[in-house]
Amino acid sequence: MDKKIKQLKSLKLPGIAKKQLTLTLSFIGALLIMLLGSFMTTGTIAAASYTWGNPKQIDLSTPQSLKDISCPSSTFCMAIDSFSNYLIYDGGSWSAAAPIGSLTDLNSVACTDSLFCIVVDNSGNSAYYDGSSWSLTIPVNNGVAIKAVSCSSSSFCWAVDGSGNAYFFDGNSWATPSNIDGTDALLAISCTPDYFCLATDNAGNGLDYVGGAWSQPDSFDGSNTVDAVSCDANHNCMAVDTVGNAFSYTSSTWSSATNIDGSLYLTSVACPADNFCTAVDNHGNSIGYNGTIWATPTDIDSTTDISSVSCASASFCVAVDNSGDDLNFAGSSWSSPMTVDYGPASIVSDSCPTSDFCMVVDQNDNYLTYNGSTWSAFAPLGLTGVVTSVACTNSSFCVAVSDTGESVIYNGSSWGTPTSPDSSNTLNSVSCASSSFCVAVDNTGNYLSYTGSSWTSATSIDGSKDLSSVSCPTTSFCVAVDSTGSALSYNGSSWTSAASIDGSNNLYSVSCTSDGFCIAVDNVGNALNYTSSSWTSAVSIDGTSTINSVSCNSDDFCNVVDINGYALSYNGSAWTAAANIDGTNSINSIACAASSFCLAVDNDGNAMIYAEVQSAPVTTTTGNSNLTSVTAPNTGAKLKLSNPLIILFGVSLIAAGIASPVWLPKLIKKHFR
Repeated sequence: MDKKIKQLKSLKLPGIAKKQLTLTLSFIGALLIMLLGSFMTTGTIAAASYTWGNPKQIDLSTPQSLKDISCPSSTFCMAIDSFSNYLIYDGGSWSAAAPIGSLTDLNSVACTDSLFCIVVDNSGNSAYYDGSSWSLTIPVNNGVAIKAVSCSSSSFCWAVDGSGNAYFFDGNSWATPSNIDGTDALLAISCTPDYFCLATDNAGNGLDYVGGAWSQPDSFDGSNTVDAVSCDANHNCMAVDTVGNAFSYTSSTWSSATNIDGSLYLTSVACPADNFCTAVDNHGNSIGYNGTIWATPTDIDSTTDISSVSCASASFCVAVDNSGDDLNFAGSSWSSPMTVDYGPASIVSDSCPTSDFCMVVDQNDNYLTYNGSTWSAFAPLGLTGVVTSVACTNSSFCVAVSDTGESVIYNGSSWGTPTSPDSSNTLNSVSCASSSFCVAVDNTGNYLSYTGSSWTSATSIDGSKDLSSVSCPTTSFCVAVDSTGSALSYNGSSWTSAASIDGSNNLYSVSCTSDGFCIAVDNVGNALNYTSSSWTSAVSIDGTSTINSVSCNSDDFCNVVDINGYALSYNGSAWTAAANIDGTNSINSIACAASSFCLAVDNDGNAMIYAEVQSAPVTTTTGNSNLTSVTAPNTGAKLKLSNPLIILFGVSLIAAGIASPVWLPKLIKKHFR
């Protein structure tokens, strides 16, 4: 029996009858709504903060004051304190503090990987770490306080001092000082892997290093002290100052000041990507950035001075403070389930080409879209059968298929007229590499391809076996899996023979990011990796639970969901433990647009969003405006209230509440859990 049919047999029936209420609209209620509307004005709810772990003391030396940290990966960090000690984090625990030769009063550390780090101190000295031990002291400029250091590689580092000088390190020694900033004190520097650097000073200036030369100072912050800067690999940078301001740097241009922390002293900032930064201050606060806005400051360290923060990725950051503590950023997390399909019906498939566009489809031939903050109302697709799968390349192109062999195309505003390219079979899955290349597979071993205007005829590639899932990251590579544990691949012109990779288990889903990486999951809790033309053995990751769906955004980020409401993540080397995100519901599908955004949907009309615990401002209405949406906590997702029935229901509730204010809260609690 087909996978989708199996899922449908376990679906919950629509609950309208259970939740239906009979309320009488009163004149008083309607009048109250109109009066309330006349007093409404527009407002904003502040963005939520990122989630950090509790402070944990790692530096037991006396006294303890961690000064700086560098984390090139989630399995290696180097921290230093003010008293010439270093500590190493290996992904699970910290080493004890140990001294670095004869260096004193360390200021800064920079690591390119676990095999190279370099430190500088207030006495003009440095030393480097080779993965096992520290070098002898290497002079930079004797007696001069070296404020900061950053490296593109083990043979390309720049350090800056408090007298406007920059120093280059070639892997062996430091060059003579180059005065690049007059008498101003250079305080911070950030270098990218392609030898771009950006430095800032105590007089509101920035200087960039491009093509082998430093620019002239560029004033962007008045006379304020800009004490921290961080750049991602694409030269998108963020700087912060000592009076609570942040500045972005893009294409050699600085933005105007954005106040993110009142008048507090921002001590450090880390930006591993252009859509993720975190800044910290001297009062224990963290402030997250999602590429558009900064969150409200959140106290993560009980007002303790946080000295430094470093992020290896958007899902891994470590901060250190002047009390010897570290704090870990937990990365992304799942929202609580929120009903988005008010059928309610089982949502059987979703597709998210970006974090601001998702398409979901349900068993009742309906679709909904998500634009990054707001859900549309559900509307019919126009299919006669049960929709089984949807795939989108962008917000202007999606394909849905059904259990009666139908297909229908979405053009960005509406769905077209359904066609029946495989009318005698169930199309189980569809995947699109572009708007002119899609592949669908069915329950009798056939595949069909979409060329941009029509479907090819069904062609047998797997005997009469039930092909359950297909993934096509490019037009020249696809992988399909079936219900008997076999996989097939497509090279742009032909399919390989089916190869058994999982015994007799039912492979439910496959996701590929390239022709060199895929993950497949099965009905007994296993995952299998495809790397460089071969499959690994099955690895149990979820007990014996059926894993319904997998989605991979890169070869070091995947998420899977199962039949019992659990989700698991993969970081390129290991799987997390299963985490319950949806009670006992069966989570039917997951789609990940990025390592910081996934959408999962279940058999009861719910959606769960996996994202950085940071949401864009949520607009509420409080003036001469109509209330058009309500937002689920911590998700940014909104339910439109433009449906007349919902408006009528809301008016009736208020009217009823006037008459019986005691039972109204109970009614709301009962029906809107």
